[in-house]
Formats: sequence, structure tokens, C-alpha cells
Amino acid sequence: AQTQGDVEIVLGHRYSLDELLQLCHLRANEPRLKVSCVIREAYGPMGDERARKTGYVAGLAKERLYKRLFDMAVSGIVLPISAPFLILAGLAVKIASPGPAIFTQERKGYHGNIIRVHKLRSMHHTPDRSKEHVLRTETDNRVFRLGDILRKLKLDEVPQLWNVFKGEMSLVGPRPSPLKLMEEYEQTVPGYQVRYCVRPGVTGPAQIYLGYHASAEDKLLFDLWYVRNNSLRTDLRMILLTVKKIFLGDYKL
Repeated sequence: AQTQGDVEIVLGHRYSLDELLQLCHLRANEPRLKVSCVIREAYGPMGDERARKTGYVAGLAKERLYKRLFDMAVSGIVLPISAPFLILAGLAVKIASPGPAIFTQERKGYHGNIIRVHKLRSMHHTPDRSKEHVLRTETDNRVFRLGDILRKLKLDEVPQLWNVFKGEMSLVGPRPSPLKLMEEYEQTVPGYQVRYCVRPGVTGPAQIYLGYHASAEDKLLFDLWYVRNNSLRTDLRMILLTVKKIFLGDYKL
């Protein structure tokens, strides 16, 4: 819809992923682009600021409960099972590249709250943290060989199951970027704060369907699709697609 020079993308009904891919080619370059989120019960549009202040979460309460129980069950089971792997992988990381085995970074989560996200370190450790927010490139020399393998298999994300178990993250949701980048996107990408309507995820549709270097605007369209369509059924589908992409070597880290 277009009113008074503003361009507004409204996610009122469930878009298919094919339709969303088409939307990516139609994203507006107008400086006054405004993206709104419409809740499933059609109570009306809800903008960024209201969504953040009221703690609005898309989807039915029953679906949110099922989703949270599923997150707790999976993380509660996988964390103890993966403990031996994390110990061995941590030792291997320290041998491959001196420094801490676990990399911890502040990011924004549910309601825009600051959370500390944990990962197996995949980049060379340096006391200078000024470039931690810089996105990795295809030939980034900060990534050591073992770290690259961990990234490709998504094993570096396993420690984030602790964030999932605590309720700071979900198995599926918009991927949280480094805090500095997220704050920049809030100022430059219209509608970005709507992502905070749901918990950030270990994996998400933008990572499955888009390349690593896709624009923040394109990724936001997929994030908004998830905000509008999130449910246990959607999560199961995203998890299966993630596993498929990883083993086919086509997952977008």
C-alpha cells in the first residue's frame, strides 16, 4: 500500500515462501519505507515501537506454549548428550588456535533485551574486539581451518542450546546479529525492531533461503514472515530444512 508518499508492506495473511522470495525483488528503496506486522487474529497493524513496548508476540498463545515446551525438551535432551562433544571440540579449538574455546557476544533478543550468546570459537582470538561485529567474508582470514569446519556443520552453534534452554533464544527464529550491527540496522532498516516480537533463533528462514551476504532488508522480509507464521509446525519444517541444507553443504551461515 502507498499513502502520502510512504510505502508500507503489511504482512496481514500468511505468505508462502515463494511469494516472499518475489517480495525480495520488490523491496523498496524509498527512504520512508515502513514495514508493519499484522497479528494473526486480524486485530490490526502494529508498528515497531508499539510491538516493542507491549511485548507483542505473533501467533496464538497455545502455539507459543507448544513452541516453548519443544525448545525446552530438545535443548534439555541435547545439551547433556552433546557435553562430551563440547569438551573435545573445545580442546581442539584451543589447540588449533590459542585462546578461549567459547566465544561470547552481546546481542539483542526478545523484547530487545540484551543477551549473551555463546558459540564455539571459530575465529582467531585477539584482544582487539573492535572488529567483532564485522560480518565474515568468503575469504576471511580470521577464520581458522577447524573453525570453518565447525561453521559449515553448524556445530559452533551448539552452545546456544543453553540460551534456548534458559528462554533467551529459540531453536528457530530471526538470527541475532552482533549488537553494534543490530543497533545500526534499527536506524537504517525500517521495521527492523519487529524482529524483537519473537525470540531469536539458532536457525531461521533467512539463513535457509538467502545467502550469507544478502542485504539486511531481504533478510528482514523472511524474519517478518516468521514473526507472522511462527508455530511449532513451522519450526519443525525449518529444522528439517536446516538439517537438509547442512548435509547438502548449502546452509547459509
